[in-house]
Amino acid sequence: MSDELSNYIRGTCQIHSSITYNYFLNKPIEKNERYRVKLQKVFYFCTEIELMY
Repeated sequence: MSDELSNYIRGTCQIHSSITYNYFLNKPIEKNERYRVKLQKVFYFCTEIELMY
């Protein structure tokens, strides 16, 4: 895999994680569970990609 592509994926994952995380922080408590699950999915997906490359 090219460095350019791996940097792109890593950058995209960091952006997604921070957006999801900030969104999650701003939600009322009763809605947080749903967003926490979304946040975990993004996080696990990105972690797996980083481990692969």
